[in-house]
Amino acid sequence: MISNTGKTKVFYSFLLIAAAHFTVLGGGFQVSLQGAKQNMMSDAGSALSLDASSVYFNPGGLAFLEKRAYFNVGVNLVFPTVGYQVNAPGSYSATNTNKFSNPILFYASYKLKPDSKWTIAFGVNNPFGSSLVYDDNWIGQMAIREISLKTFCFQPTISYKISEKLGVGISYNHYAGDLVLRKALPITDATTGKFGEAKLSGNASGIGFNLGIIYKPIKQLSIGLDYRSQSTLRLRHGTAEFTVPSALADSFPKTQFTSQLKLPQIVTLGFAYTIAEKLTIVADVNFTGWKCYDTLRFDYAFNSKSLEDTKITKNYKNAFSYRLGVQYKIANFITARVGGFYDLTPVQDGFLSPDGPDANRIGGSAGISLYPGKHFNIDLSYMYLETAKRTGGSAESGFYGTYKVKAAIPTLGLQYTF
Repeated sequence: MISNTGKTKVFYSFLLIAAAHFTVLGGGFQVSLQGAKQNMMSDAGSALSLDASSVYFNPGGLAFLEKRAYFNVGVNLVFPTVGYQVNAPGSYSATNTNKFSNPILFYASYKLKPDSKWTIAFGVNNPFGSSLVYDDNWIGQMAIREISLKTFCFQPTISYKISEKLGVGISYNHYAGDLVLRKALPITDATTGKFGEAKLSGNASGIGFNLGIIYKPIKQLSIGLDYRSQSTLRLRHGTAEFTVPSALADSFPKTQFTSQLKLPQIVTLGFAYTIAEKLTIVADVNFTGWKCYDTLRFDYAFNSKSLEDTKITKNYKNAFSYRLGVQYKIANFITARVGGFYDLTPVQDGFLSPDGPDANRIGGSAGISLYPGKHFNIDLSYMYLETAKRTGGSAESGFYGTYKVKAAIPTLGLQYTF
């Protein structure tokens, strides 16, 4: 049978959930965990040349690396808690059921000669993504049961040291993404009483570039400017599958769909100032052009009265984030770092949803780098963040409530140089 809410349009705005791509790591669906050392300083460091992770933070920084070759690998373990509370006078509450996700990073850089002004590099990271699962029977199952978005960026990079004060670099960004999405349908099975389900899956790809400059007007001061271009992920052969009673199977056949997701441009201005030989303060300001993410469309190869193409208004706004960090060299074999950040949400009032319960967030981090040998070091960091409590909802989804998000993020990084 079909519930009353589904008689007019069972598939009304089916993919509202996919429009936000929730993540606890940054505003919107940005993942701000791209360097093991920078994570210790809450992802600040666009004006520093710490290792091959400059591929992401500022390709111009590669020109000032001291060693000829760097190899960096790392993994972040993200332990999120997403709390939902129904609006008064109700008392219902729920939390996500997924335990963790694990964004990765890999970077390598190499100078063509020991004294060469040219450096070539390559990086793989997860700059955008999401992972969120609720219990299948929770109150918001019509909006979301599960979403998983994995976006990998492959960055071949080249950098040039113009002078002892100026370095530039540019990378080609190739994005490859996988999407899995599940939500309940307002259709009940007469025998089991269970709701139907819709599941979307597919692969997407896109291209962009990253351009960076580092300028050192004096020995103690470094200024970094990095621009990451806007890109579009295009999904051309997605698969939509439905679990519905057999009597409705003809209205909900397995079909393909196409869509696209715009990734925002990001401009970062960073400063690093060495107060003393062992002490450096860093600061980054990030501008993210989320305004490009205004509408999301899904075009299905098969259409019926129950299954229609979807157009969803997101109306994101541009947003800033502010990051501050301190680096202190305790001894030749250990360096400590701490940091904090404040990240403004791009989600406007009237567009809040359980797949993207985004709000302004604040967080802090700390870590150490250990150097047990001449060529090898270990990076260990821990970050904690939480959002402000936010009450609201979306007219399109018709779902409202109060949300609170927290996350604990340990990171392990390994580095080899020669």
